[in-house]
Amino acid sequence: MKKEDATLLIGLILVVGSIISSVVFGFYFWYSFYVIGAFMFFGSLNYKLGSKSVFSYVLNRKYKPFLLIYTLGLFLALLVDIIYGRNIATLWYYPNLKGIYDFVFPLLFYYPFGGLQVYEIFYFCKTVLAKKLKDKNIYHLGKKVKTIIIDVLILFFILGLLVPLVNLLFNANRHANEIMVFIMILTVFSTDALVYKINKKSVVLEFIQGNKLIIATLALSWIIAVVLTEVPNVFSWEWIYHNVPFINFEFLKINILIFTFGWFFLVFVPVRGIDLIKLLFKLKEEKARQVRRLH
Repeated sequence: MKKEDATLLIGLILVVGSIISSVVFGFYFWYSFYVIGAFMFFGSLNYKLGSKSVFSYVLNRKYKPFLLIYTLGLFLALLVDIIYGRNIATLWYYPNLKGIYDFVFPLLFYYPFGGLQVYEIFYFCKTVLAKKLKDKNIYHLGKKVKTIIIDVLILFFILGLLVPLVNLLFNANRHANEIMVFIMILTVFSTDALVYKINKKSVVLEFIQGNKLIIATLALSWIIAVVLTEVPNVFSWEWIYHNVPFINFEFLKINILIFTFGWFFLVFVPVRGIDLIKLLFKLKEEKARQVRRLH
C-alpha cells in the first residue's frame, strides 16, 4: 500500500470514528482525533490529486515548513482562543477540560490541526470544483481600487489587534463580547491582504470580481468545515458558546453568528495565513539558492 493510501485510510477511520464517538456515545474529547484525521484524509486526497497541500510536507518528509505552519497554529490558538476569545470576550469555554488541559488541548491540537484541516478542505474543494468552473473573474477592479481595499483590510487587522486590548485596559473591558464579534468580522480577510502585499494575488479581490470558482470554493469548504465540526459537538459539548451578543437565533443548536461569520473567520484566516507562511518560506528558499549560486 502506498503511503498516501495508508494515511488516507487512517484519516478516514479517525474522522468517522471521532464523529461517531461524539454523536452516539457523547465522547467529549472527540475533536482532537477528528482534526488530525481530517488533516490526514483531505491532505492525502490533495496529495493524490496534485492539489495545494500541507500534508504533502509530511508525506515527503519536509518537516521544516510543516513545523513553521504548525507554529502559526500555535500563535492563532494563543491569540484567538486563549487571549481574545476566552479571556477578553469570554465567548466560549471547554466544560470538560480542567487545569493545564484547558490550555494544552486548544494550543496543541484544536487550532493548529483545526487550521490545517480547513486548509486541506479548501484546496480539495477548489480542485474538484475547478473541473466544472472556470478560474476567471467576471468583473475587473482598477489597480487603485484594489490597493485601497487591501490597505483598508490591513487597517482593520491592526484595529482588530488593538481595540480589544484598549477596551480591556482603559474601558474596564465593557462590551467585550460585542466588540470581539465586530473585530472578527472586520479582520476575516486580513491574512489575505498580507498575501496580496507580497504576490499581488487575493482571494477576496477575486471574490469581489465575481470569480465563480472562488465563490463556490469558499461556500463549499465553509459548509463542510462547519457541519463536520459544529454538528457533532452538539451531542457531546466539548466546547460551549455563551455570551454571544446581538442574536439568540440558533441553527442546528448553533448560534447563527457562530455558524456564519464565526466559521467564515475560522476557515478563511487559517487558509490564507498558511498560504502566507508557505509563500514566505518559498521566497526564503529562492533567496538561499541565489546566494549559493553567487558563491
